[in-house]
Amino acid sequence: MIKKRIILLLLIIFLFSNFKLFSQIKSIITFDNIENTGIESSISFDGTKIVYISYIDGLTKLFEVEKDSQGKWTSPKPLSEINSAFAKSNIGSPVYNYNATRVYFESDYNIDSSGVDIFYSDRTKTGWTAPQSIGIPINTLGYDGEPSISADDLSFYFVRQDFFSETPSLNCKRIMVTERTVGGTWSEPQTLPEPINLICERTPRILSDNKTLLFSSIREGGKGGYDLYFAKQITKNVWQLPIAIDTVNTEGNELFPSVSYFGESLYFNILEYKKVNILGNILETELPSEFRPEKNMLITGTITNSTTNEPVKSSITVYNPKSSVVLMTSENNSTDGKYSFLLPHSKEYLIDYTASDYSHVFEKVSTLNLSENKTFTKDVSLFSNVYLLLNVFDKDIFQPQAAKITVKDSKNNKIENTEIETLDVGRFGLTLPLGKKYIIEVEQTYFDNYSMEFDLTGIIQFDEFERDIELTSQKKKVEFFITDADSKEGVLVEIEIVNLNTNEKYTTYAFTDANGKAVIELRQGDNYEVNMSPKGYAFYNTTLNLDDNDFSTNVNVQLTPLNTSTKLELNNITFETNSDALNSSSFVELERVMKLMNDNPNIKIEISAHTDNVGSDVYNLKLSDKRAQSVVNYLVDNGITLERMIAKGYGESLPLFSNDTDENKAKNRRVELKIIEI
Repeated sequence: MIKKRIILLLLIIFLFSNFKLFSQIKSIITFDNIENTGIESSISFDGTKIVYISYIDGLTKLFEVEKDSQGKWTSPKPLSEINSAFAKSNIGSPVYNYNATRVYFESDYNIDSSGVDIFYSDRTKTGWTAPQSIGIPINTLGYDGEPSISADDLSFYFVRQDFFSETPSLNCKRIMVTERTVGGTWSEPQTLPEPINLICERTPRILSDNKTLLFSSIREGGKGGYDLYFAKQITKNVWQLPIAIDTVNTEGNELFPSVSYFGESLYFNILEYKKVNILGNILETELPSEFRPEKNMLITGTITNSTTNEPVKSSITVYNPKSSVVLMTSENNSTDGKYSFLLPHSKEYLIDYTASDYSHVFEKVSTLNLSENKTFTKDVSLFSNVYLLLNVFDKDIFQPQAAKITVKDSKNNKIENTEIETLDVGRFGLTLPLGKKYIIEVEQTYFDNYSMEFDLTGIIQFDEFERDIELTSQKKKVEFFITDADSKEGVLVEIEIVNLNTNEKYTTYAFTDANGKAVIELRQGDNYEVNMSPKGYAFYNTTLNLDDNDFSTNVNVQLTPLNTSTKLELNNITFETNSDALNSSSFVELERVMKLMNDNPNIKIEISAHTDNVGSDVYNLKLSDKRAQSVVNYLVDNGITLERMIAKGYGESLPLFSNDTDENKAKNRRVELKIIEI
């Protein structure tokens, strides 16, 4: 009686435990007519897609389901491009990369019946690309399958046939790992050490933290067949003792575990277990917290062209911000521009977003003190052109210069159709594509040609640049021969030079040699006024036109010594018509008179005014007297004493030329300075 009670109690416990187990497991996708080998599946890291195998005409092929906006799974869609490429072959063990833009799988395609290789295909706008072999050193002549790739895309796990197994009847396999090299290739695969590989291991799944490994194993203490185990990597090649996930393990074979980024649910398949109707279904159950991956931050967003808002196929590089060591690389989906990847906790990162011939965007992200899984969204706009603003100046006077802009490549070939916009005088806007080195040439008449390099091949973060270009004016050497008009000897003199184009005025000393020669550099293309007023000499002024190709670079200046016979015609002394009121244009010449008087305080002068023959003699004489007096009054008002000056009008009595033309009449209307005492 006691024995029967014990047996009954054990039976109740067994039935209750199995009921509790399967009441917590649900079939998220159910298949009614599946062969006994069941299906193989994997969920994407973001938990929105599942890829799995099912049968078509007796061969296993790939299918995919997605979650819709209400969180329900859509109807299955075959991965037709892959299935068609391997139409006569079996496909198995599919798994996504970190953002489900690539699927890895195994197949016995085009090799002997005892071997299996790993292949991959990429998602595009129109479907999937033709399958590519992952190649050596991962693929061999034997069995290489059941792949899994880490979230950072740097570690690749898979299984190989164990030819040295102590239980060959079980067709045992061992878990391998390979690391991506700096050059992007895969290193020679290594067998994971004990306690991971013991007897028979299958379906490794490296989780989002790149430390937590779920796998199926037949080992002592199991419930029968392949059971699911959890193990965490402590350091490189060192793993903690695997722990059985007994909340899901049964007498059957628990295979193909996968966990989404958030790590709260476990997805898997059970093969060869017929006590409940779950054979061949994709199963979901809560993953106990002790088996979940370490906390991560999901980085997600979209990368687009800043101008068109279209997706841009981009690369993403994650650096250690202190050492600049590359921690991982990634890519976005060229179809919609979306990207996602995971960053482990307790670190700081620098993320570089870019594309070929596009700009760079940098983002600092910290996962320090990360208490729960978080999502960081970063939408990135990349630009492929920059706007270069050129400010072209005269280096000497800082005035803007209209110029000719030419854009060339690094081999000095002119780039046609460059967008060059003239914004204002001396201000230009250039639109230049990234990814090239440019030579910008600036030309302007009477200036040295200017050339600058503009490199857009490196890291570009800003879409607008501004450069100031200072043009150096070309100079022409002008030889002045400055001599005493009487002795013909050279004279040391102070020369005032006025640039009539720029209103720039400066003074220099002409250090003449024995022949009175002095050399002064003047800007080519400009007009100048040259004034000399040495002590003891009459002042001298002339204009130079350096814009004239026929201009002579030799200027002979004979300075007239001051004596009682000295007479100077004052240029540009003008009056209002029929008036003695001075025009403002006269003031420049009158300043020279004041300087002459101040430099030579021992002279006394007569200011003489003359007219043409228009009008009566009496009127012209009176008008000339008033005009001469106006000049004297101006000089008195500016500090010259009246005792040193006499004003006298001569009317039309002393013409220089015959008053037969307007030109000659203008020459006769003049003001002169005569020295009457020294």
